[in-house]
Amino acid sequence: MRDIKFRGKRVDNGEWVYGSLVSFGKPYIVTSKHGFSHYRATASKTYMHIKDAHKVIPKTVGQFTGLLDKNSVEIYEGDVVTCEDFNTMNYSVLFQGGAFGYVNRYGGLEWLWIDDETGASDLEVIGNIHDNPDFLKGKE
Repeated sequence: MRDIKFRGKRVDNGEWVYGSLVSFGKPYIVTSKHGFSHYRATASKTYMHIKDAHKVIPKTVGQFTGLLDKNSVEIYEGDVVTCEDFNTMNYSVLFQGGAFGYVNRYGGLEWLWIDDETGASDLEVIGNIHDNPDFLKGKE
């Protein structure tokens, strides 16, 4: 069983935060394990107090794959990875068809599934598509 966690860039300062994803019309990342401190319900409304919640930029939200790269770095949806076994292309990690995979979006679509048995330990996280969009361009 893997950890279910997310990351996203904070709206207020652009820093990455990691934790649980909640949404109240806009996505928030709750960074503490005890972020949901209490809640109460009335006949017409439910109230929940959430501490350590940070509003994040929606397009930057990515889920943890549950896998680590060859350097023991957590691999998230939206990461850019490289793999020595294939070629010099960089791949972006995404969730599609009920599974995580990595895809070469430069010069065509190439989908490769990733899990513990198909070589996540051969991958290396070199950045992400939000901070480093140039990583997906072809190498010279």
